[in-house]
Amino acid sequence: MCEMNFHWPKIVLPCGFKNVESYLRYLVEEGARRKYGVLSSVVSERIDFELQSLKGYEPYFLIIHDIVEYCTDNNIFLYAVSNCASSSIVNYCLGITKVDPVKWKLPFEMFFLKTKMDCPVFELNVGEGNRRGILHHLR
Repeated sequence: MCEMNFHWPKIVLPCGFKNVESYLRYLVEEGARRKYGVLSSVVSERIDFELQSLKGYEPYFLIIHDIVEYCTDNNIFLYAVSNCASSSIVNYCLGITKVDPVKWKLPFEMFFLKTKMDCPVFELNVGEGNRRGILHHLR
């Protein structure tokens, strides 16, 4: 895990979820079922591995997912800048990227290196005129 001390904002969870970990897993598994149908052992094991590797960053992925969902719902063009983000099945199942890392055999380690200072990072770009609306949504 990254040595930095993150102070995540409070995530308001839908009813029925006890913590951010269970909610993120739910969203990823729902996305996986939409994209893959019946989940193969390869997909299930990859999801488990990535979610385990990303422990502590669940709020980060929920926030990015919320931004992507808001942009999609409001027809705001958005794209992930980091090429490495496409190597994560979590990002793919959340709709953050459009590239299927299983199909293309992309190693997750491209996105998240397990050293003390490496944190999951990717950039989302939106048009200048849409930033204000996104920032307002995040408040």
